[in-house]
Amino acid sequence: ATLQELKEEGSKLKAEKEAAEIKLKELNEKTQQFESNKKDHDNLIKSISERAVEIKNLQNKIDEVGDVLFDAKEYSNLLEKQKEYDRLKIDISRKQTTIERLPELVKELTSTEAKMVEFLNEQESLEKQLGSLGFSEEQFQKSAEEFNALQKEYEKINSEYQNILSEKKLVQNDIKRNQERIETFAENEKELERLKHDHYHLEKLVFLMTEYRQQLIASIRPTLADRSSRLFNEMTDNKYTMVELDDKYELRVMDNGEYYGIERFSGGEKDLANLCLRLAISISLTESAGMDSSFIILDEVFGSQDEERKELIVKSLTKLKHRFPQIILITHIDSIKDGVEQIIEVVRNEQGYSEVLVEEA
Repeated sequence: ATLQELKEEGSKLKAEKEAAEIKLKELNEKTQQFESNKKDHDNLIKSISERAVEIKNLQNKIDEVGDVLFDAKEYSNLLEKQKEYDRLKIDISRKQTTIERLPELVKELTSTEAKMVEFLNEQESLEKQLGSLGFSEEQFQKSAEEFNALQKEYEKINSEYQNILSEKKLVQNDIKRNQERIETFAENEKELERLKHDHYHLEKLVFLMTEYRQQLIASIRPTLADRSSRLFNEMTDNKYTMVELDDKYELRVMDNGEYYGIERFSGGEKDLANLCLRLAISISLTESAGMDSSFIILDEVFGSQDEERKELIVKSLTKLKHRFPQIILITHIDSIKDGVEQIIEVVRNEQGYSEVLVEEA
């Protein structure tokens, strides 16, 4: 048998032994109560007999005395004796009730004695079983203490085991996260290699495009300067025949055989030179796009020009119709109306709304 089974069997026998001792104690108490009641009964019988003798003696004395005169004091004494007699009768009645229950008490006592014998036999049997098992209270307590100690050790080890399981789970989660990070890092490395490869080709493309841009700029700058020169010459009525562009594409105008920066000239001349450059750029863009024709929109290009220059600008723009079939001029100057083919006017009506009016020049 295991220690746990022996412990359980010992605990069971111990409990049965304690129950038997309790029942034996109850039986002894009932036996003592019965003996006390029996003694009270015998005393009561004896007292009743004595009282009966006293009553008989008193009756004899009364008979001997015969008729006597009333004595108040004697009457009072007799009343007291009557009360005592009544109390005695009540006590005798109560004792008589106890006497009447005597057979029942005897029967109960007999049953209790039988149960006591049964419990004693059972106790003896249990003690024999304990003896055969070699049960020792001291050894049992020692085994119980060892078991409790082992139980506490088990609980401690189990708690440590649960902590280890929790830590293991945390470590597994960390390993899983690290594995995911490693996989992500590997993917990032591949992406980085791809980006490096793309970056190399992009840098190479940027280098080639930069060279191409520089070559294109170098090739287009003379063209823009030539077209700007012809336009500027027309619009200034041959006053300025040549325009050039420096490395920063800043305009330089020839005057008396020498090139000067655009800041040297008047405001109207500067605006006109910039207009010629914008027109030259538009013409070049149209040609580079492979387009035969396009349109341009010019917003307020006459503000700083005198009347003569305004007419020259309109005439020069008219010569560009083979390049730009539609040339739209946005202006507030009324004198320009005479040099255009169609006028689109935006005016405010009496209701405060804007109206568009189209009329031929």
